[in-house]
Amino acid sequence: MCPFPERESLDLLSERRSSLLHALDTSLGQKITTTQEIRDVQWLALTKLIHHAYESVPLYQKKYDAAGFHPSMLHSLDDLCLIPLLTKQELRAASLDDLTSQHAPAARLIASSGSTGIPSRMFRDESSLWQFMAANMMLYHDWCHGRPYEEALYFVDFAPDSIDFVIADFLRTIVPEDRLLPVTLSTQEMIEKIREFSPQFISSYPSTMRSIAMTMVRNGEFNHQLRLLHLTSEKLDGNTRDLIQRVFPHVRIVETYTSSEGGLIAWSCTAGDHRLHLSENSGIYETIDHILVITDLTNFSTPIIRYSGMNDFCTIIDSPCACGSPMRAIRGLEGRSAETISLSDGRVISPYVLLNAMEEVTGVLHYQIIQHSRDDIEILIVPAESYIPASVCKALPIPIREKIVDQIKPKAGAHKVPLIVSHL
Repeated sequence: MCPFPERESLDLLSERRSSLLHALDTSLGQKITTTQEIRDVQWLALTKLIHHAYESVPLYQKKYDAAGFHPSMLHSLDDLCLIPLLTKQELRAASLDDLTSQHAPAARLIASSGSTGIPSRMFRDESSLWQFMAANMMLYHDWCHGRPYEEALYFVDFAPDSIDFVIADFLRTIVPEDRLLPVTLSTQEMIEKIREFSPQFISSYPSTMRSIAMTMVRNGEFNHQLRLLHLTSEKLDGNTRDLIQRVFPHVRIVETYTSSEGGLIAWSCTAGDHRLHLSENSGIYETIDHILVITDLTNFSTPIIRYSGMNDFCTIIDSPCACGSPMRAIRGLEGRSAETISLSDGRVISPYVLLNAMEEVTGVLHYQIIQHSRDDIEILIVPAESYIPASVCKALPIPIREKIVDQIKPKAGAHKVPLIVSHL
C-alpha cells in the first residue's frame, strides 16, 4: 500500500539510523532556556546563512545586488529589516539552477502543496529534513510525558516531491510500513484501519480526521482507544476540534505548523495551552501587517530568508508561558490572506472573523465558504441533526446564500478541503 521502493539494504538502514541519531543529538544539544540564548543562536546562524546565500545561491546574488544589499550591512538581529523580503512569486519564478546552492550538501527537491495556487519548488538539505523529523519525535515524546503511546497510525499525503512524502519515507527507519497509509484511501477504508490497529496515536491532517469523524458520527460509532492525535498542515477550526473530540472522547489533540519552505515552524504547548510555540532555535519569525515572515536557519540548499509567501495571518505572543519555554508563541493561525473576502461595498473581511463566527453555529459537521464574485458568496453546509436551517446566514457578518450538501469533496488530485475559497 505504501508507494515506497522495496526495503533498503542493511547498510542504508544503518546509515539512516545514524542520520537520525545525529539529528536527535543536535536537537538535544539545542535546549535553550533564555531569550538571550535564543537571540545568540539566531544571530550566529543567520550570519552564516546570509553569507552562504549571497556567495553561493544565484537567486540571492541577483536579488541582493539589485536591492543594494550586502551581508556586511548586518551588525545584529536589529538589522534584520535591512534584508530584502523574498516573495512567493520570486520563489516560483526562479529556475532550479537559481535556487540551487553552488556548494549544496545532499539535498532533495521539495514541492509545496500549491494549496493557495501554483506550487513552489525548492531544495532541502537531507540534514535539515532529519532535524525536522528529530524535532517532531522529541515533541511526541514530550506530549506523551516520556511514555510513548502504542500502535501509531499515520495518514499521509504521498504526493511526489512533497515534504510529507519525504518524512514518511524517513519514518520507515522506526515505523512499520503498514502503519504509513495514504490519505487517498476512502474514508471507510481509513476507519477500518483504525479498527484493525486500535491505535493510541494518529498523525494526520484536520480535513482527513474531519471526514473520518463525520462518517463515524453518521454510523453511530465512537473510539475510546485513541489518546493522542497529531494534526498538521492545515488550520484546525473549532467545529472540527469539537467533532473529533466527540468521536474520540479520550483524545488529546496537538498540532504542528509546518510548511515546505519553513519546515517545523510551531508546535502545541506541552502545558495544554492553546498556544503554539515558535521553533526559534531553528528559525526567525516576524510579522509584517500581521502576515508571518519566516527565516529557516537549517536549510542551506535553497535558503529561505525573510520569506513573506506563507500568506498566514497571525499574532506573536511575547508573554511568558506556564510550560516555561522561552520560545515566543502564536495563538493559532487566523487564516490565509488569500482567503480574505472582499465585498462590493469596499469592505475586506478577515478569514479570522468568519471562522470565529462559524464556531458559534451549532449542528455543523463541515462547511466551506466560497466567494464566486464580490456579490455572490455561498456556504456549503454538511448538517448534523441539530442544525437549524439559515442559522449560518444570521451568524455571518456578510450576505451569503446557504446550500445543504451531503459532503464537501477536495479538488481533483488534492486531499485538503479549505474552509474559505475566494475566486476573485
